[in-house]
Amino acid sequence: MSAISKLKTFAGKTPVVRTLYDAVMKWGLSSYDTWQGEYVEFIAQRRGISIDKARAMVDGAQKQFLGGWLGDDYRKFSEQALETFRPLHDDATDEAVIATYKFHGPIDFLRMVGYVCPKPPEIEPIVSRLASKSSVRIVDYGCGLAHRSLTVARALQAKGVKVHLTLVDIRKEYHALFLDFLCKKFGVPYDFIEITASALYPELPEHDFCDNVSVLEHVREPVTVVNNTHRALKPGGLFLAYCDDAIEEMMHISPDLSAVRKRLAELGYVKLTTVHSVPLFQKPS
Repeated sequence: MSAISKLKTFAGKTPVVRTLYDAVMKWGLSSYDTWQGEYVEFIAQRRGISIDKARAMVDGAQKQFLGGWLGDDYRKFSEQALETFRPLHDDATDEAVIATYKFHGPIDFLRMVGYVCPKPPEIEPIVSRLASKSSVRIVDYGCGLAHRSLTVARALQAKGVKVHLTLVDIRKEYHALFLDFLCKKFGVPYDFIEITASALYPELPEHDFCDNVSVLEHVREPVTVVNNTHRALKPGGLFLAYCDDAIEEMMHISPDLSAVRKRLAELGYVKLTTVHSVPLFQKPS
């Protein structure tokens, strides 16, 4: 059992241990990188207060949950919120799907703040294949808070590559504001393509790498997304996509992704390796 797991086991029994566990999970001492620090900066900038005051405010909010937004308590709260409001929402239509995502946006936003950003060795299969280019365009389809695509972009920039990031998602207020903050902080030029009920499957700009993880099961026509990506992806371009069948639950409106796997095979995509347990495919040259 790891030290973090041991802390978690006793956190609910001893106040002192809980305080230590909260500190470890919230402020990065667990050796993982999240957007926690950036969130504090975002709150400070948004409210016009000092970093110390913003940190105290965020810390006070996270004390409501063991482990803060990184812990199981907050994840359980998120799941409970979805079920609590489920009579008011459904995924029967595209309009309903988008309305549900927007309604739960703030809860989902905080959970994503606690997501782990990949470490340099984990994204090396992507970065090493793009680093020889003078410029790279990345499309992050269903971007969330762009943990992986921004990490890739920053790694490429450190190697002297000019990068432009295209973020594609439903526009949720806090997600959009925070993404703008992150891209400006890290100096990554970006544009945002909004998914709406009237523009569910937008055309994409020509690009070198598409990040499409945990997205296809959430759309009604996943093969359309693959086809649109294929048209815009440059020959030899990289496509990171999770296309195994998903569990059947609310918002997984296409749990069977066999048609996606078939289409990728028809188009000649080759699996190169995995990144964060997600297949990294390459388009034929």
